[in-house]
Amino acid sequence: MTNNQTKHLSHRTDPQTSRDAAEKLVESGGLGRQQKMVFSAIVEYSRGLAYPCGFTSKGLSSWSSFNYHLIARRLNELEKKGLIEITDRRRDNCAVWKLKEKA
Repeated sequence: MTNNQTKHLSHRTDPQTSRDAAEKLVESGGLGRQQKMVFSAIVEYSRGLAYPCGFTSKGLSSWSSFNYHLIARRLNELEKKGLIEITDRRRDNCAVWKLKEKA
């Protein structure tokens, strides 16, 4: 069973086990918890010296205890929620992100 929340978590060519894992992540609330954990880390990281310069998934991973891939996967989701935005800069071959400024 694939729904709109799980569709973006796996690719069409992925095995069924990947789709099952995505569904379980959503149903268990794990996806929301991961998004909150990563966003909290971004807010905390952004309070440091790097804030005006933004952050990369690699830098945030080095600073926090989170796996690089977990962070990288959650960034696009947080962008779609309007919480962060990608900049036109790159650092260490990674896109630079920043907190979205409130209007």
